[in-house]
Amino acid sequence: MMDYVRKYDPGYFSFVFAFKACISLVISCLIAYYIFENRIAAILAAFGGVYVFFLIFNLGPTSPRKSYVFFFIVVSTICAALFTFLARDALTGNIRDILWLVIPIIVLSFIVGMANAYSLELYKVMASVMMVALVACLYVEAKVALTTLEIVVSMPIGGFIAMFFIFFSFTPHKIYGRYVRTHYPLILNLCTLMIKNIQNPSLYHKEREEALTLIANLKKVLESKSGYIKNPYAIKNIQRAVFYIYRIEELALSINNLHEYTAKEGLNPKLKKELMHNLMQLSDIFSGHVPKITTKELNSFLQEKASKYNAVQVDALKILYLKIKIFSKPYNLAINKQETRANRFDVFKACKVSFMSIGWRNEVYRFSVKYSLAVTIPLIIATSFDLYRGIWMCFGVVATIRPSVGGLHNSGKDYILGNILGALLGIGVAYITHGTLVFYVILAVAIFFMLYTRIYPSWLSTATLVFSLVLFYSLLYYHDYMEFVLQRFIDVITGFVVAIAVFWVIWPRYSYNTLFDQFKKQINELKTMTILLEEGISNAHIDKTLLHSKQSEFLGRNKEIKAIIKESKNEKRFFWIIEESKGVMDALDSILMHLNELTHFLSDSMSKGKDIQLCINDLNIIKIRFDMISNLMTSTPSYFEYDAQDKLLMVDDKYFSWVVKSIFDSQSKLYSIASRYMYY
Repeated sequence: MMDYVRKYDPGYFSFVFAFKACISLVISCLIAYYIFENRIAAILAAFGGVYVFFLIFNLGPTSPRKSYVFFFIVVSTICAALFTFLARDALTGNIRDILWLVIPIIVLSFIVGMANAYSLELYKVMASVMMVALVACLYVEAKVALTTLEIVVSMPIGGFIAMFFIFFSFTPHKIYGRYVRTHYPLILNLCTLMIKNIQNPSLYHKEREEALTLIANLKKVLESKSGYIKNPYAIKNIQRAVFYIYRIEELALSINNLHEYTAKEGLNPKLKKELMHNLMQLSDIFSGHVPKITTKELNSFLQEKASKYNAVQVDALKILYLKIKIFSKPYNLAINKQETRANRFDVFKACKVSFMSIGWRNEVYRFSVKYSLAVTIPLIIATSFDLYRGIWMCFGVVATIRPSVGGLHNSGKDYILGNILGALLGIGVAYITHGTLVFYVILAVAIFFMLYTRIYPSWLSTATLVFSLVLFYSLLYYHDYMEFVLQRFIDVITGFVVAIAVFWVIWPRYSYNTLFDQFKKQINELKTMTILLEEGISNAHIDKTLLHSKQSEFLGRNKEIKAIIKESKNEKRFFWIIEESKGVMDALDSILMHLNELTHFLSDSMSKGKDIQLCINDLNIIKIRFDMISNLMTSTPSYFEYDAQDKLLMVDDKYFSWVVKSIFDSQSKLYSIASRYMYY
C-alpha cells in the first residue's frame, strides 16, 4: 500500500495539498453563507473552489497556471450564470424551448474542442468550463433556486480563495529537507536493484520503469512548487532537491547504458558488489554523512581484466563510476540553480490559432465537431422524451471522451469500473451509517479523498468521486436515493455509449494513426539533441541541463507511445505498424543511449583540451540522416545512404567511431521500417 502511495504521491505533497484544499473550501463556504445567509451560496462557493483544485492537478508545471486558473474562474462564472438563465425555460420538454440551451451547448463544446489547437492545457481548462456549465443546468433541473447574484459572487469567492491556497505556500521550509532525506534514498535503492538484476531482463526493466517513473513524478512536483515559493530557506531546500534529482536521473541513465553491454556477458561479481555498495553510500548524503566511495575493484579490473572485455563496456563502466564520484561531491548552491519558466498564455493568440485550425481535414476541427454532437445528442433525445436526465447523459460523454476510439474504450472501462465501485460502496455506507455522527465523519473524509485521489489512476479517482456523490445524494434524497443513484448510473453509461457511437461512425480516429506522429516527434527530439551537441562543440560548452531535459521529454513520450499501443490493441485493428512498434522503440532507445554516450565523450574530451572540431562534421551527418527519415515520413523527397561510413572524419578515435556507427545502424533500421510503412 505504501509503495503504491509513494509511486503516485512522492513526498506526500498531494496529501498536504488536499488538506489545504479542504481548509480553503470551509473558509469559502463560511464567507458565502455569511454574505447570503443560505446554503445554496455556500454550495456554489465550494463548487467554484473544487473545480479550481481539480483543474490544477491536470495542468503541467511549465504551463502558465496562474493565468489559466484566473481565466477559468472568470469564464466558468460567466458560463454558469448564462446557462442557468437559459436552462430555466429550456428543460421543459418543448423542442422549441430546448434549442435555447442546445445551441449554446453546441457552441461551447465546439470551442472546447478547438482549444486543443492552441494547447492541451487550454483544452483542459475549457473542458472544466464545460463541466461547470452542465452542473449549473443540473441545479436548474433539480429545481434549486439560484440567482445570478449568488453565482457571480459565490463562485469567484470559492475560486479565488482556492487560487490563493494553491499558489501561496504554507509549507514549513524544513519539509523539503525532510522530503529529500526520506524519498531520494528510495530511488537510489531502485538504482541499486537495477545493478543487482542487470542480467535479469524482466526484473531489470521493472526496476528501471519504477525508478524513471518516480524520478519524473518527483521532478513534476518539485518544479511545480519552485515557481511560487518565497521563503528563502524553502527556496534553498527545493533547489537542492531539484539539483539532486537530476543527478539521480544521470545515474539511472548511466546504469541503463551499462546494461546494454552487460545484459548478456554479465558484470564482474566483485564490480557489481562494489557498485551496489557505492550507490547505497550515496544515500548517506541525505542523512548528513559523507559517503565512502571505493574504486578498489574498478582499479583492479582495469589493470588485470579490462583487456578481455568489450572496450565500450569498459567505457560505460568508467562513466558510471565518474557519475557516482560527481554525485558524492558537495552541493554548491551558487552554481546549481534550476529554473522553471512557464510559457505565457495569450488569449488573443489562442482565439487566432483556434480559428485558423477550422478546416474540413483538420483533426482538431473534426474532434470538435464530434465532441459537439456527442454532448448535444443525448440532451436533445432525453429532453424530447420528457426524461429530464439529458444533462447527466452529457456528463457521461464529457467525462469519458478521448480523441481516439481506443482511448475512449480505455477511459470508458475505467469510468464504468469507478462508478460501480463508488456506487456500491457508497450505498452500503449510507445504508449502515445514515443519521449517525459516523456518516458525517465519513462524508468529510470522502470529500478529502475525492480531492487527494486526483493524482491516482482514473478508476480510483472516479470511485472516490462517485462515493462522495452517493453519500451527498443520500443526505438529500434518503428515501429514494438508491433509485436516484441507479438512474444516474444508467444516464452516464448511456452518455458513454453515445460517445462511442459518434466517435466510431463519424471520422473514426484510431490510436495507431497517432503512432506515426509520436515516432516523428521522437526522431525530431533526437535530432535536436544532436544539434545541441554540435552547438556545444562550437561554443566550447555542452549544456547538459538542456540535454537532460530533452532526454526526460523523450522518455516521457515513450510512456505515451506504450499507452497508444495498448489502446490500439483494444481497437482490434492490428495495423502492421503496431507490430513494428517494438523494433522502432528499440532503435530510438538505442540512439538515445548512444547520444548520451557521445555527450559524456565530448564533455570529457573538451575538459582534457582535445581537438574535437572534426566531430561537428560527423554529428552533422547524423542530423542529416534524421532529416531524411523525417522527409520520408512526411512524403517529401529524401535521399538516404545506408552506408555513410566513408563520410566520417573523426576516424582515429575507435570509441567515437563505434558509437557513431551504432547510431547509423539504428537510423538505417528506422528508415527501412518507415519505407515499408510509407509504401504499404
